Amino acid sequence: MTAALSEARTPAEVATVIVHEGLAATRMDGGVVYTLSADGHVLVALADAGYPAAPQPRHQQRVVTQSNPIAEAVRARDVIAVSTAAELIARWPHLAAAQAQSGDQATLAVPLLADGQVLGVMYLAAHTPRTWSRDDLALARTLGHLCGQALQRANLYAAEQASRQAAERAVARTALLQTVTASLSTALTPTDVAQVIVAQGAAALGAYAGILVRCHDQLPLLELVASQGYTISAWGDGTTLPLDAPLPLAEAVRTGRAIWLHDPAEYAAHYPHLAGLPQRSTAVAALPLRAAGQLVGAIGFSFATPQPFTAEDRAFAATLAEHGAQALERARLYAREQQARAEAEAAVRARDQFLSIAAHELRTPLTPLLGQAQLLERRAQQVGQLSERDRRALRVMASQALRLDQLVRSMLDLTRLQTGRLTLQRAPLDLRDLARPPGRRAPAHPGGAPARAGPP
Repeated sequence: MTAALSEARTPAEVATVIVHEGLAATRMDGGVVYTLSADGHVLVALADAGYPAAPQPRHQQRVVTQSNPIAEAVRARDVIAVSTAAELIARWPHLAAAQAQSGDQATLAVPLLADGQVLGVMYLAAHTPRTWSRDDLALARTLGHLCGQALQRANLYAAEQASRQAAERAVARTALLQTVTASLSTALTPTDVAQVIVAQGAAALGAYAGILVRCHDQLPLLELVASQGYTISAWGDGTTLPLDAPLPLAEAVRTGRAIWLHDPAEYAAHYPHLAGLPQRSTAVAALPLRAAGQLVGAIGFSFATPQPFTAEDRAFAATLAEHGAQALERARLYAREQQARAEAEAAVRARDQFLSIAAHELRTPLTPLLGQAQLLERRAQQVGQLSERDRRALRVMASQALRLDQLVRSMLDLTRLQTGRLTLQRAPLDLRDLARPPGRRAPAHPGGAPARAGPP
């Protein structure tokens, strides 16, 4: 037995060795090995031998407070031996039906002890009566201590393996969070952000489907942003969901709390109206998304098998939801900024177009008006029939028409400046002329530059 126990590593392997070696050492017909739960209240069957396939004792559990030989062996921390069926029924009358079904006569319930602690029970039974001697009971106690130590080693090995696997999962999920963060840093739109969160989250949690929704800006609705793995939808139009809908996503947003549905029974108890839908999820997780203290949406995952949703799973999902909410809010603000920028650029283009059209329309009548005023002024100078007052009026008309033409050119220059097509033209300028009233400014040269004049 010692060699066989030394090769067994897991509690299930040790239990299998214990039950077979125990039957061989005591010459009994059938047996079950139970392990005690961490809280010390329940005995769970790990291995059995010598019993028919159905019903299988390995699927049974025993409560330590019950009245039977197995539970009494835990409480007494000693071997409980029964020689005949009559003795069994005399001590535990309520077991008469079970004894008649199994046909067991003699039984042994041996506590598995290590360092003074009960780790489980080895239950052995025979179909014929047995008389238990002191040597038999001593052997049973020795087997209990030996098997208890082996079970303790197996439990420590299982705990070490579980710790190692947990550490490996933590490292893997940390790396995944780093990958998610890197992907979110390049995601610009809410859809891009949602796709990253849904895909990476489903892969990390082992979900077959995922979905992300956001709150409508004005209406009590949830808008679908991204989904993966779903072939049907319980939603009305497939893109929006009423906030008061009896569904996990909507409930997560309404209550601000995560929804964890571990198995079909819990799922059906909370949402019985979904029981008839095809491809109904076995387990569901739905988490609210918060950004700057405000609920902005929810993320959900569906699983094909029951889930324990350990503290590690919940912490990872909460971190994923936090990262996703922040990235979703950044994407929303970025989209709003892009929209505002596009509207501003459209307004600038409309303004430039208006200025260009207005400038061209103004120049159409202005050009002949300016030409006629200058021509009339030249003729008056040649003929000399106009009074000084009329000639001054003509000069004012020509000067103001020229000024208006310059304003129109400036409007066109503004449009050229916006498009990067402005060409600067250098020309001399008398600053004193800018200070004179419009009617007293010096006339311009034909080339467009104002003429120099003496002091007024």
